[in-house]
Amino acid sequence: MVDALELFEKSGPDAVILDIRMPRGGGIEALRRIKGKCPRTRVLILTNYPCSQYRNKCLQEGADYFFDKSNEFMDVVGVIEGLLSASG
Repeated sequence: MVDALELFEKSGPDAVILDIRMPRGGGIEALRRIKGKCPRTRVLILTNYPCSQYRNKCLQEGADYFFDKSNEFMDVVGVIEGLLSASG
């Protein structure tokens, strides 16, 4: 998480992809901090932990999307393509 936050601070991206479990901290805390600093940044959660508790918590904390790595990976590609076409 610390690395993700440092990279976010340096680059200021329009969108971020996070996981629930991340090295040196959790994705939910990273989500909370990113949305706290820049609410317009799109946050996509892509995880192997798709249980409803995590989904609900992430959406409550401001995640724009929540995907299960095992069967929704291509949905992430579609969202990214949509974000790119909307900004271009």
